[in-house]
Amino acid sequence: MSVVNPSKDNSKSQPVKTVAVAYHYFAHYRKPILQKLRSSSKYHYVLLSDDRANIPSIKTLSAAYYKDTWTREDGSCDWLRLRNFWIGPLLWQRGICSQALSKKYAAIIFLGDAFFVSTWVAAILARLSGKQIFFWTHGIYGRESFLKKLYRTRFYSLANAGLLLYGNHALELLSDAGFDREKLYNIYNSLDHDRQLQLRATLTPDLESTTRRQLFPQSPQLPLAMFVGRLTPEKKLASLIEATIELIQAGKPINLVIVGGGEFAEPLAALIPEDYRQHFNLLGPCHDEQKLAAIIYSSNVCVSPGNIGLTAVHSLVYGTPVVTHNDACWQGPEFEAVTPEVSGTLFQKDDLLSLIAAMEDWLFLNDEQRTVTRRVCHEVIDSHFTPNHQIRIIEHALDRALAGKV
Repeated sequence: MSVVNPSKDNSKSQPVKTVAVAYHYFAHYRKPILQKLRSSSKYHYVLLSDDRANIPSIKTLSAAYYKDTWTREDGSCDWLRLRNFWIGPLLWQRGICSQALSKKYAAIIFLGDAFFVSTWVAAILARLSGKQIFFWTHGIYGRESFLKKLYRTRFYSLANAGLLLYGNHALELLSDAGFDREKLYNIYNSLDHDRQLQLRATLTPDLESTTRRQLFPQSPQLPLAMFVGRLTPEKKLASLIEATIELIQAGKPINLVIVGGGEFAEPLAALIPEDYRQHFNLLGPCHDEQKLAAIIYSSNVCVSPGNIGLTAVHSLVYGTPVVTHNDACWQGPEFEAVTPEVSGTLFQKDDLLSLIAAMEDWLFLNDEQRTVTRRVCHEVIDSHFTPNHQIRIIEHALDRALAGKV
């Protein structure tokens, strides 16, 4: 399975080490980072996963994608389909244990979910066979009970090479829990940054005016708040609707567009009084990145009263600041992209007045202030929340582990 780096003289080069990346399945948004792994000249990556999700609303990469993209010139495919068997959150992956024992891998990067029973077994087998083991994981949040924290930290300790984390909050908690800080790597998270940069270059004030007229033909001149993502109770979007109504009633009219689908769509619509419907647009799901770019760019602020997740990255990359709550223990790790008073505001969790005040901070900026804000929002994402940053840290971690430096 080891291959020779084609970019170097074969007579002088060393075999490229093979690294397995084992997941339950790869969500569609993971495609850009997988493409970076695929094009790496430093390591040869092999993917181990199923192609079916246990949650119907999650869009996964298909078997056709792997066969088209991960097949080499000799006809072999660098994706091995595992079969997932679920009992609630518990998972057994058929085939993962034999891969864990395979001599072709120098290291294995597992998705670090402590409810994946087969990962416990496979990680132990892989360590016994002399491999370097990483977990790609959220880590701990800080809200776990004593027993849950103990269970998770025991699981994470199976990763002899280290943990690839989504944020600094988890890194600090794990360091405090006794994990070797030298083996904790913050790789953040990312979307399709290259594509988003291309679209960002096309965004103009004229496009903003057109987009606002399309969304709110009666009042396109009003400040615009938005949310994009799955509509679930955890997002607490009822508070966003309530805050919007409060601002309108206080003589500060704004518009609100909510982009996304989910089980909470109809209950949300029922919360909007008839007299205010012209200020709301529940657009439904949209998977067209060009349209999303226009909507996000045209908005004054993105608001997620509950946890924020990748919505923060999506908003900031197009220059729109983010408002979300300040309790890190109940947040998605991507909330760390929100630098208070710079790229957004972290309001007091579950406090409506604090939410309204945070929204006002960004809804009524003048054009010059919005231009400055857009620039700093871009810088936050471009510097850390990209596939290029992720693969740089992943391969730095692999270099250290495989050289015996950790």
